Amino acid sequence: MHKLTFELVEAGLIDGLRVDHIDGLYDPKAYCLHLREACPKPIYLIVEKILAGHEVLREDWGVDGTTGYEFASAATRLLADRQGEDKLSRFYQTFTGQSDELAAIERDAKRGIIDFEMAAELDGLVHRLRIIASSNPRTADFTRNGLRQALREVVVAMPVYRTYVDQGPLDERDRRWIGAAIASARQAAPMLDPAIFDFIQQVMSIELADMEEYDETAVQDAAMRIQQYTGPVMAKGLEDTALYRFNRLIALSDVGEKPDRFGSDIASFHDWARARAETAPRGMLGSSSHDSKRGEDARARIVMLSAEPDLWADAVTRWTDQLKTPSEPIDRNVARKTS
Repeated sequence: MHKLTFELVEAGLIDGLRVDHIDGLYDPKAYCLHLREACPKPIYLIVEKILAGHEVLREDWGVDGTTGYEFASAATRLLADRQGEDKLSRFYQTFTGQSDELAAIERDAKRGIIDFEMAAELDGLVHRLRIIASSNPRTADFTRNGLRQALREVVVAMPVYRTYVDQGPLDERDRRWIGAAIASARQAAPMLDPAIFDFIQQVMSIELADMEEYDETAVQDAAMRIQQYTGPVMAKGLEDTALYRFNRLIALSDVGEKPDRFGSDIASFHDWARARAETAPRGMLGSSSHDSKRGEDARARIVMLSAEPDLWADAVTRWTDQLKTPSEPIDRNVARKTS
């Protein structure tokens, strides 16, 4: 699969590689390090990775940075006029009847993805957990249904696309994110045995591998496959579903963005830029990609509505009156995918 790519690198026809969907790999770090080692020449290497607002690219992957979604997000929020947020929010809620917060919409969308498009993958993970649990009398009574309900809620609650647990020491960031997901899942499903959540947390953090009667290899594999699953659930749930349901200002509803974060001031943008220069100075400053929902020009025009919220509200109200027909009621909260 890599033969032709390496031949082109060696011939000097390729100077850089972009690895798409890095979070879909079983072990992203191992792949990136091996790619560096196997490449016949030193090369510029970036990865397509969507970073949460509080997340930075892992320092030990041996890559130059990301493809730049976080820059596109920061630049768009810089253009948003924060003084227009309250008026746009009130009009959006009044006009559409949509009052749910993005977090609730995201959780609902992720549950839908898990229950339908990715139900088989969840069943496979639960099967692995059931085998591990049955190997020890302390956990042998955990039912398949209980494990499934608990794991479902943990995946829904994961605050980042995925963790990066591997054979090495557990990174404190992974421990924190797993703990946050477990805590939220407990609240969402209080009827489940708390010990099941303890068990899942110990599997995901590979702490169970050090305990007697558990197969270390099975625990390691289950942990890595769970985190390989949370990424596409987040992508399909947030990017492909929730961002088309939260339409207050759709310039902010794009890949790598959380549209409930309305805008930022210049000082905050500079703080972000300085931090990024320290953590990934060679990363791309991408303003658009093949996955962007709207181009730079469309986002820039739409985001300027934040500076004229009253004008926007009046125009939408007028257009709605003009388009009303008895037989075709208007869906007031729809954002169709663009080609």
